[in-house]
Amino acid sequence: MANNFKFNRKRRIASSYKLKEESSTSFKLTKILKREFTLTMVSIIAVMVAMLGGSYSIFSQITRADDSNVLKSGTLALSFNDTDEGLGNIINLNGEYPISDSVGMDKDPYTFKITNTGTIDASYKIQIVDDSGMIEEDGCVNELLRHEVIKYSVDDGAALFLSDANDGVVKTGTLTGGASETHNIKMWIADNAINTDLGKHYHGKIVVEAIQSSSATSINGLPYVKSTRTISNVSNDDKHSMYKFTHDNGDVDYRYIGNDPYNYVTFNGLNSGWRIVGVFEDANSLGVKERRIKLIKNDSIGEEVWDSNNSNSWTNSASLSTKLNIGSFWNSLNTKALGQIENMKWHLGKIDNVSNADDMYKKEHIDTTWDGNVGLIYPSDYVYTFGHNINSDCFNNILSCNGDNAASSWLFNNANQWTFTSSSSDNLVFRINSNGSIETDNANVSSGVRPVVYLKSNVLIAGGSGKANDPYILG
Repeated sequence: MANNFKFNRKRRIASSYKLKEESSTSFKLTKILKREFTLTMVSIIAVMVAMLGGSYSIFSQITRADDSNVLKSGTLALSFNDTDEGLGNIINLNGEYPISDSVGMDKDPYTFKITNTGTIDASYKIQIVDDSGMIEEDGCVNELLRHEVIKYSVDDGAALFLSDANDGVVKTGTLTGGASETHNIKMWIADNAINTDLGKHYHGKIVVEAIQSSSATSINGLPYVKSTRTISNVSNDDKHSMYKFTHDNGDVDYRYIGNDPYNYVTFNGLNSGWRIVGVFEDANSLGVKERRIKLIKNDSIGEEVWDSNNSNSWTNSASLSTKLNIGSFWNSLNTKALGQIENMKWHLGKIDNVSNADDMYKKEHIDTTWDGNVGLIYPSDYVYTFGHNINSDCFNNILSCNGDNAASSWLFNNANQWTFTSSSSDNLVFRINSNGSIETDNANVSSGVRPVVYLKSNVLIAGGSGKANDPYILG
């Protein structure tokens, strides 16, 4: 009695052929039914990548390039040969029956190129995994070929069984910044297939995954180090990574610290014109809390009064709030930038008589909020850039605190700059002074203004290393 491999033209299956049993110990091909076996690149898992020299880079948001046969993930780009439906070129299993390794090695390969478009070395792994989505769609979980009868070869290397690939990993490697590698994969049904394998097929996909460091992970496409907040020699710490801060009220955020971290980003058409403060889980104007990237303009847009009426109520401000949100600054933003900014609930807490940095943060984040698109830096944002829990003795004189000086913070710019936070006194607002201290001044005096925005939660990092000459690119 004949055993048939099923073939459904509406589904992608590994192969189709009909075998006829000649005797109890052998079978012979009686009919050839050609069918292509397609491995499609349907997903790229993009996570934090270990870099040489203890640095890190991130591959995150998956975006399709203008050319349909190029897929990009962070600084990692993969390009394919001519594709079917833009998903990857086809491997044909033209052998009508299980074949020997020598025949399998002569097959046409599935070819793709990996390019590191960033400037930092990146490690990766290539996997062949079951396409669970296609399997679920076809409802064929009981009709799949065993991995023990599927063979593969990567870059014309040894013929290996898929069952021996740990977690489906078939190759690992490292790409230097700007380098490319071309890889090919061949697959076939091994000649150890038995009668019970007849009528079966296989759905698979190739996944290129960044190798994650054991000491770091990623948030919104940016690497961060799992670290305590007390960090010595901040300026010598890893400049690629944010640091995790857990606050007394349960909030968790991720911040860049030190004097010059790699947190430059292209925004509003300005190459390195903005910097990333970090990633914060704050609520938008609808009350939805999600992790969002927070940006600050690298340079001041000029000196402005906080409020011309000498009021420190941001909600009633007729000056700076208006300029930033509906006035000249807002009108200077391009269409892409306007579409990336989230309307947020900004905290209006007053921070008089704080005892330490955590106390400062807690008082800033009281229930009173203001809904808007553009604000300013919080005093606590500045304090936390020093990398440790600055106490009350340092609050008004950062220069004398534990041997630190203002140059230890990348937010310091040698000029007076307003913060978002008011004092309990009716006309006083906190600012970072030109000597690096945090003090109050009248709302109707002029100080530098560096606008701050939160990006929508779906805006992630799509490229770049964060250096001034290779800023992050927003996807």
